[in-house]
Amino acid sequence: MKLEGTKYTKGAIRRIACFVLFVSSCLAACVALSRAADSSDAKFLSGLRERRLFELAEVYCADRLRSAERNGAAERELTLELIRTLALHAAHSPPQGRAALLDRARRSAADYLRRAPLPPRAILVRVQDALTPLAQGELGRQEFEAGLVAADQLEPARQALREATALLEALDKELAREIPLRRRTPPRAGELNADELIGLHQDVQRQLARGQRNRALLAGPGSDDRRALLLAAIETLKRPLAQLSDDDPLRPQVQLDQAECLRLAGQAAEAGELAAGFDQEKIAPAVRWRARAELIRVALAQNNLTGAQRLMDAGQSATGQSSAEFDFARFEALLALSGSASATQARQYQEEAAAAAKSIDDSHGPYWGRRADQLLIAALPRGAGASAQLLARKADGLYLKQDFAQAVAAYDDASAAARSAGQTDAAFDLAAKAALALQQRGQHAAAADRLRKLAKELPTHPRAPPAHLLAVWNAAQLAHGQPEAAEFYAALVREHLADWPQAASASQARLWLGKLAELRGDFAAAIDAYRGVPRSSEHFDAAVLALADCWRQRLAKLAAAGQPTAQPLAEALGQLTAVWSGREKSAAWSAAERAAALAQAELILAFEPSRAAAAEQSLRAVLAGAGDVQEEWQLTAHSQLVVALAGQPGREREAEDVLRQLRAASPVQLLAVLEGLAQAASGGTSQSRPKIAAVQLAALKLLEQDRQQLLPAEQLRLSTIEAEALATSGRRDEALAALEKLAQAIPDSGVVHERYAALLLDSNDRSQLEQALAQWRIIASRSQPHGPRWLQAKYSIAVAQLKLGDRERAATLLQYILAVPPGLKGSPWEAKYNELLRQGQQPATAP
Repeated sequence: MKLEGTKYTKGAIRRIACFVLFVSSCLAACVALSRAADSSDAKFLSGLRERRLFELAEVYCADRLRSAERNGAAERELTLELIRTLALHAAHSPPQGRAALLDRARRSAADYLRRAPLPPRAILVRVQDALTPLAQGELGRQEFEAGLVAADQLEPARQALREATALLEALDKELAREIPLRRRTPPRAGELNADELIGLHQDVQRQLARGQRNRALLAGPGSDDRRALLLAAIETLKRPLAQLSDDDPLRPQVQLDQAECLRLAGQAAEAGELAAGFDQEKIAPAVRWRARAELIRVALAQNNLTGAQRLMDAGQSATGQSSAEFDFARFEALLALSGSASATQARQYQEEAAAAAKSIDDSHGPYWGRRADQLLIAALPRGAGASAQLLARKADGLYLKQDFAQAVAAYDDASAAARSAGQTDAAFDLAAKAALALQQRGQHAAAADRLRKLAKELPTHPRAPPAHLLAVWNAAQLAHGQPEAAEFYAALVREHLADWPQAASASQARLWLGKLAELRGDFAAAIDAYRGVPRSSEHFDAAVLALADCWRQRLAKLAAAGQPTAQPLAEALGQLTAVWSGREKSAAWSAAERAAALAQAELILAFEPSRAAAAEQSLRAVLAGAGDVQEEWQLTAHSQLVVALAGQPGREREAEDVLRQLRAASPVQLLAVLEGLAQAASGGTSQSRPKIAAVQLAALKLLEQDRQQLLPAEQLRLSTIEAEALATSGRRDEALAALEKLAQAIPDSGVVHERYAALLLDSNDRSQLEQALAQWRIIASRSQPHGPRWLQAKYSIAVAQLKLGDRERAATLLQYILAVPPGLKGSPWEAKYNELLRQGQQPATAP
């Protein structure tokens, strides 16, 4: 059945100089002059609101207002459009985001009305401003009826409605006084004339009745307050009706408002008779759909479910204009029918209601969809035997309300219903949502347990691996706060890889397993985990970066313990080379390939500097194909290239040329270059070391202005590198002066004192040798007995004594340390001490 529309009379349209745009069941009614509605701005913004592009409409209004003339018509109309946009945006927003939007609407009106003198037609902004708290209170009332707001939380809604009705009552009285005056005196330029004021007055009275109706519904059912407010609303609506002609387009809306109040006041028969007059052919579609919705509600109020069913079946809004009111009334009827039908029929009605709720959300937006979900929450208690789809929407509504405990129970009910109906996919998804609700509450142990069981029960389900991976994630959150839960987390990671080794989620699990092994210091296990991430995975780049870093840590640990690194280094280089060696030469380098090539060069230079040429080859290859990658990566690669070139005999000039390209490098990056050069120098020959030192000094010049940006420990390391470079390059006096200054400035630094003492010892000058002897004795006294630094200090003391000709004391010291427990048997120091003892026992060479 299609509802045909009729045209309003031109006389009525001309007489109504103001109109009210009702959106969301009059939630954000908006008043504006008809000519404003016809403006290009108004049409554009109306289109944006219809498509629910509220943010775009708000930005457009704000931008246009900045250039609008003060107190002009454009400023007023744009202010009206902004207020109504913000009110509609609030209506379509969840509760937590609503207050800020409503507050912006009120502030926009207040800012406009604060200006003096008041511009013509400012009363339109005042009317629009009164509708904002009215919308706020109406939303609160709807949420109370749906059970989302408790009775003791209603005061904000009541206060908003009281404010709205007070503002509207003041406007009602003002307009009643102003209209007779305006009839006698022609309006000034830009002011509303008498007919326009009459139209505005009628709309204000209708909104006042709306406020009274909402206040009534917040009073107790059957209470005197409720009945008194509803009767007051009916009386308020009689006033515009006494003035409106039969063909006035506002008259049907006011009469349907009156029908709603009559129904709520318990006069359902009178309400039905009034609404039936508008459910007729040749009535405007929007009016007729609203009348049909009211008739359905009247039938429900009379418990006439057969009549409600007949009205529902008589027409669908999809056959004509879309009507949110009719669709919602039909949805209410379906829920009522499901509550009184047999089990089989109830399930059918529930399925229809679930489909209707989804259609309402899709067709009319989140405001109506949220109201449908709220009604589901109120209408379907646990254990109602409802359909899975309906229970799922109820659970979603509880989740959005952040009532997570009830949401979990509702999702469990919905999942069980879906499973009983053979809907495996739906059952799986709903069970997973229950776990997500627990996760949202921070109940990670319960969430992990549910997700794990769900995945294990249906291991072949396509979403089982992601569900289990989420269980692993929840276990990880648990382990952060409870160290004893770390083993549970590790067990879940291993279980994931055992049960779904080929799933896409396995790559993420391997990354987590690798990181876990790293934290435990098990670098071999971490490397195995990272290597298991396939090249096709989105996690491959991260795995390669982690692999390279893991090899750095493993090799550094071996070197610090004095263990051989040759074989592990070869293994590391083989793995890193495999990442990029087989790539197509014409293809761009991926992040993983760049990371592997760079790490390969770094490991060679750090642990086998004699192969600097191989590191250079890797670096030049990756730099040639790097393209326009991050500047930081480019600087790091060029820094390593400087070290690789400086470590090769005769290439020092090339190293300096590359170094000059690093002027944009940060102090930390240049320090890394110097660290690498120091490593290269330590592994170089007596001929190459001075040349590498020259490159170091060139790098130090680049750092001269910015060294204060380094941390104190970094500055200390920089100063020691500088002193060593000065010494190696033959500028020994400068090096001694630098180290002496550092030793005085940082008396507790064993590194500085050790470098200073070593440089003093590397001399044949008696005065410097005596200083060296004193320094090494200080170092020995402050070092852990039999520790590496203590043994180096004792050895150096003996060297100084030998150089000073005190062979006897040197021999006594060496023999004592070699013989007295724990001695040096089997340690690397044993051979050094014995060799020095042998040298000291040889006859002195004649001068």
